[in-house]
Amino acid sequence: MKVYQETLNATEAAMQAYDCKDRHVAENIGHENLGKLGFDELMDAIGLTDENLLVGIKEGRAATQPITTKDGVKAVPDYRTRHKYIETSLKLKGKLSDKLELTGKDGAPLQFQVLAGIAYVPSSTDPRSNRDAPVADTSVVSGSPEIQDADLAPQGEENNNRNS
Repeated sequence: MKVYQETLNATEAAMQAYDCKDRHVAENIGHENLGKLGFDELMDAIGLTDENLLVGIKEGRAATQPITTKDGVKAVPDYRTRHKYIETSLKLKGKLSDKLELTGKDGAPLQFQVLAGIAYVPSSTDPRSNRDAPVADTSVVSGSPEIQDADLAPQGEENNNRNS
């Protein structure tokens, strides 16, 4: 690890640490050694520790941009750059994610019921909701009886909206 920190090259580090004569063998050893490290450990090894990231965030939070005024050039806060510094740093350490995961009650999968072509998520407080029902309850659907009694479209990828 010490040699890797100096060279930042896994193959070179393996050649020096293991006294390899064959560069291909050193490349494989270096690859295996890096694979054993987690991303946080690798970041720490190259100097991107939490403390250094905090220094970077502090510097980024002070970013300015020059603007020209009638009195000359003036430095004003660069909020876009400041935001990017903070966002990137938090993402690198796994403290911020772009993913949004939706789940049902107590982490269960979301459940949907389709009623006459209208989808809604049943709520536990909705008296019309019957999660155990094998077929949709058509009594809650307003509209003409022909729509309420219509057969559901078969499952599949073919287009069920043919006009012919």
